[in-house]
Amino acid sequence: MDARATEADWLSISCWQDQLQSQIDALVHGAAQFIRNDWQVNSRQRPRSIAPFNRDSNDETDDPFLPDHPGHQQVSNVPLPSYIRVQYFYDIGLSSLVEQEIDLRQGQENDALHELHLALVDKAVIFHTDVWKGGNYKMTTWAWGQISNAEAMVQQHAAIYHQC
Repeated sequence: MDARATEADWLSISCWQDQLQSQIDALVHGAAQFIRNDWQVNSRQRPRSIAPFNRDSNDETDDPFLPDHPGHQQVSNVPLPSYIRVQYFYDIGLSSLVEQEIDLRQGQENDALHELHLALVDKAVIFHTDVWKGGNYKMTTWAWGQISNAEAMVQQHAAIYHQC
């Protein structure tokens, strides 16, 4: 966040993080009703930020979908079939969840590709209209700044696509 951010900005972000975490917690607890307690996390698919699951412990901190460090909402993960053994979902009759996750991931990939396409078009248009025809040093410098911003968007959407 910008160094000029006010305390109100920080409080607003904190409020949004708390709301997001409460939604994630509600999803995890709701999912536990459907997938029961006898599942295990697929160790090959488990993100590194997730703590190992200890089946014998009753401590809530051993939940594999809660962050290792409290207050770090961005490392929380929801219990999707790819994080749990996919075969488990077939065994308990929830194969439709596996198919829904596949559809969700394909949708995310398509969205990322679309945004990547738009960012590349934006970069090309800026280059051909502003950089190519920049009449003076100030205009050319501004145009290259816009190209840099467009390249940052390209990199961001490429990273999102790579994660899918």
